[in-house]
Amino acid sequence: MSIRKSFAFFLILQSFLLACSGNTSQNNQTSLNEGKAKSIEMPIEGMSCMSCVANVKKTLSSMDGVKEVNVSLKDKNARVKYDALIVTEEQLIEAINKLGYQVGKPKELAE
Repeated sequence: MSIRKSFAFFLILQSFLLACSGNTSQNNQTSLNEGKAKSIEMPIEGMSCMSCVANVKKTLSSMDGVKEVNVSLKDKNARVKYDALIVTEEQLIEAINKLGYQVGKPKELAE
């Protein structure tokens, strides 16, 4: 096989593998079945609008190990399902506090 054909084959194979793997942000996250799944509810003070909610949700969702995030302006909290072997509760709190909000004491939720 010529070098050009080999290179073309490589590019096609790489594209196929990327397409099959789905969203790259999810690829960095281990399946919850492989780690230690935890769910917590964190009270958050300082959120005043839907932009705040979106900011908190985007920040938490982008963290490795975080599987699910629900943020409520009405209830002033975030519910997070994450893999405790990849990310810690303290890292989640720190990420929100860095945005300028204040996280209260989280409570663990039943799975």
